Order: sequence, then C-alpha cells, then structure tokens
Amino acid sequence: MQSYDNPNAYDDLSVELMGVVASQLSLFIERKKAEEDSLRLSKAIAQSPVSVIITNSEGIIEYVNPQFEKITGYTFEEAFGRDTRLLNSGYHSDEFFEDLWKTVLSANDWSGEIYNKKKNGEFFWENVIISPILNDKKEVTHFVAIKEDITEKKKMVAELISSKEKAELSEKIKTEFLAQMSHEIRSPLNTIMSFIELIKEEVSDTLPEDFNYSFQSIESASTRIIRTIDLILNTTDLQLGTYEISVGEINTIDMLKQIKSEYTQSALNKGLDLQLKLEFNRKKIISDEYALIQIISNLVDNAIKYTNKGFIKISASKGDKNELIVKVQDSGIGMSNKFLPTLFNSFTQEEQGYTRKYDGNGLGMTLVKNYCNLIATEISVESKKGKGTTFTLVVSNLKPKHK
Repeated sequence: MQSYDNPNAYDDLSVELMGVVASQLSLFIERKKAEEDSLRLSKAIAQSPVSVIITNSEGIIEYVNPQFEKITGYTFEEAFGRDTRLLNSGYHSDEFFEDLWKTVLSANDWSGEIYNKKKNGEFFWENVIISPILNDKKEVTHFVAIKEDITEKKKMVAELISSKEKAELSEKIKTEFLAQMSHEIRSPLNTIMSFIELIKEEVSDTLPEDFNYSFQSIESASTRIIRTIDLILNTTDLQLGTYEISVGEINTIDMLKQIKSEYTQSALNKGLDLQLKLEFNRKKIISDEYALIQIISNLVDNAIKYTNKGFIKISASKGDKNELIVKVQDSGIGMSNKFLPTLFNSFTQEEQGYTRKYDGNGLGMTLVKNYCNLIATEISVESKKGKGTTFTLVVSNLKPKHK
C-alpha cells in the first residue's frame, strides 16, 4: 500500500497498522513455507527405500517409516514407544553397543553393520547410520537412524569369495596334480627308456632288423609322452601367471646348434634334411633363454611332424635394430588360409590331416604364441597348402632385471 502522489497520505497510525499486517503476512508466508518443506521431507521419509527410525535421547522409538514396517514386520503402532532393543538379535557383544552409544551421545555420527532380528524371528543384516539431533543448547534430544537391508548383498559377497577360494583351490589342485603326474610319469618312462637302451645294446647284434624298428617305436612313443607333459605344464604356468621371466645374455649360435642337435635324429628317422644356416659369426641377445628355446623347439618339432619329405631349415640373421631374426622353414604339408587365423588357439589343428593323420594335442602353437608375448618377440607365418610353411621370429633385446 503506497501513494506516489501524496507522501502524507497515511498518518503514523496507519503506517504502524500496515507494518503489523505486513509482519503477520511475512510470518504466515514463512510458516507456510516451513510447512511445505516439512511436508516434502515427511513424504521423502515415508517413501524412502531405506528404513528410517527416530528415537528420543534414550533410544525409545517415536517414529518409523513404512519401509521399516515392510522389512521388520513391526507396524508403527507395535514399534512406537518401544526400545530399539526390539530388533536385537543377540549377535553383537555388549561392548559393540557401548561403543555405539558412546559415539552418538557425544554428538557424533555412528555407522556400521548390525545383525538384527525381524518380528517373525528371521535374522538380517543392515547397514546403519545414526545421527544425533541437537537443540539450541547443543544437547542431544533425538536420534535418526537410516538403515539399509544388505542381507542379499552380503550373501552375494560371501558366495563370490567362496567361489574365488574354490577356484583358487581348484587351480592349486590342478597345478599340484600336473606336477605330480609329471613326476609319476616321467620317472617310470625314464627308467623304461634307460632299460630299453641297455637291452638294445645287448641284443642288437643277435635280433632281426624288425626289432630295431620296435626299439625306435618305443623311444619315439616315450619321447612323445614326455613332450606332451612338458607342453601341458608350461601352458599351465603361463595361464596361471606363475612363470617368472629370467633375462640374461644368450649365445644364439650355441643355442641354435643345441636345438639342431636335439632334433637331428628325429629328422633322420623321417628321412628329412635338417639344416642350420647362420648369417653371422657371433650374435648375442638379451632375453629369456628357456622361453626362446621353447619357441624355436616347438616350431622345429612341428616342422618335422608335418613334413613327410624334403627339408627343415633353421636360419638366423641380425635385424636393422640389432634384433635376432630366426626363420624355421619346411617343405611340409602347409596350411590353408582359412586355418591360419586360428593357428595359435589352444587344442586346434587343421581338420584334414592335423587331427586324423598326425599326432599332437594342439598346445604347441599356443605355447609358442604365449612365450612370444612374454618376451617381446614378434611371430609371423607364411604357408601354402602342400607347399610348406615358414615361421619368422623377430626377437628384441629385453632389459635385464636388476636385483
């Protein structure tokens, strides 16, 4: 109420009266706003997906929301005026609740997990936050507890932990089993092979030629079993991440000559020409010797296995960046373009020939690829069905680990 034409339109009494009216209107508006805020807060609590409990300073329940009723089975009427011990399951110690009360009575929030009991006797876990409400004198008058039922979450976590422990136990059992089988199979096989060799030396001059072939078959079968065990154990180590890289200086000439020597007899048994071509006089590489030997040996072994006539050639040269480049080439059965993308997958062999005509378990190439990844070695392959295969390795120098 205002006059823009006459500043003296209202006397002092009128101005005072309008001031009182304005003050009352202001109070009414503030009260209305507070009521609306309170209504919104009340609705939020009532519709909350978590339980809400309000108690006095002694823990006597004065309010519970509908979610509390739904979870515990107690109605508002049944809970009102009762102590919060109404939900006590007996799981927690007296010291636990003493600490809780000590915290909230000192005007601090308390949070934790409480194992409570419903009206029907069923037990459940809750994640609880309790906050004190203070008056103008900083005295605790009430407590508000926000509680979430986490029973299913804890069950899921427990199941996940149990599953993880079972998986770890299973892996441990598998590893121990494989190691045990390695020992149990290797030892008798080595004994058998040793005695077969002794018998062969003793009677080779007096036995027919056919028996020499039998001795070769026994030796070949025994070697195959031992190699299969090695493949399985090495693959297991890589899959479990238990293989520890040992970086050091490798004399590549000695290493390649050793590999050729190891496979010379196998090649001769099939009438194959195993060649070694070195394009340097002295070459050293910093890498993991065991892994590198496994890579090249598996490639040579596969070349011999899948070559019926002709040659296997191991060649080595020096790269532009001081890498070691090793090629394993054969005149064997080769591979189709369709099969090449799956070459390094576990337990895979090409359908025609690999699975029916040739021995093997399909682990060798997977092992090769895994070792290559481990020691920063690039591997590529060129192959044509019926024309042979060439594998190329580019071995980079690794940085030695300092103790």
